[in-house]
Amino acid sequence: MKRMSLKTGCIILILLSVALICTPQGAHAAINCCSDNTCWWTGGGYCSRGVLDFGSIDPSSTGNKMATITTNQYFTCGGNRTWNASYTPASLTLTGPVGGSIAYTIGYTASSSCRGTTETLLTNTSTIQQTDYQDAPAGNYTNSSVVTFTITGDGGAIYPILAVASDVKATIINTCGSTASGTMSFNIDPSGSGALTPTTTDSGNTSPSIKCTKNSTHAVSCSALHGNLSIGNDGATDPIAYTVTTCGSSNSITGSGFSTATSIPVGLTIAQAAYQDAQAGAHTDTITVTITY
Repeated sequence: MKRMSLKTGCIILILLSVALICTPQGAHAAINCCSDNTCWWTGGGYCSRGVLDFGSIDPSSTGNKMATITTNQYFTCGGNRTWNASYTPASLTLTGPVGGSIAYTIGYTASSSCRGTTETLLTNTSTIQQTDYQDAPAGNYTNSSVVTFTITGDGGAIYPILAVASDVKATIINTCGSTASGTMSFNIDPSGSGALTPTTTDSGNTSPSIKCTKNSTHAVSCSALHGNLSIGNDGATDPIAYTVTTCGSSNSITGSGFSTATSIPVGLTIAQAAYQDAQAGAHTDTITVTITY
């Protein structure tokens, strides 16, 4: 739940506090190999089933996500040989909810040499970039293509090492964070007529804002501290009653991801009878905006 406060009147300040609780979710990649048990250079070699673990993916966090190697991808080769590794397709992508995709890379040794030894292929550099996960909608993701490694050496192509990587998975959690305050400031002419309808979207004003997981919808509520603009913000000195009429978009907001803040417009209505006998001077009050996710 997020809370933010907003003062209304001649001089206004929105106060915003953050309470963020994230529940870690698992994300891992299981990499298979050698379905036909023919991964060898000479003789009866073998290979393993490699497993990568990307861990929890919180789109509000910063930095790249590095996979850990649960089980390395390895194989055997005979003789004193130099080998090279390459994989297809060139671009690897996890796909999830509508509009959601996450690019990732697999870290591996591109070339080495062996003397009848066991060779490990995966390195601790498999990565999901921050720019690729920060705007991903919440939900479960799986890889969109099969990954095939090919080992080449003295005699050319030997055998594919990675047969499939269809178990690549990731979960983007639904969260909010990175809040910012806003302002609402307006003049009241007591000689005027009709109701006043100031908003945080009027010229010179700014709406409070928050960053949330992309495409996730959250309820928004606004509550006034006193319900009166007053001198000294005490709610009693020369009070001007008002009503909050706008709080987000139909009392909800939809996240834009963590590269873009989502604005929360706030609007008021002040009846003519409430301001026509008001004293000159600054009148303020505080509105608390709450986002539930």
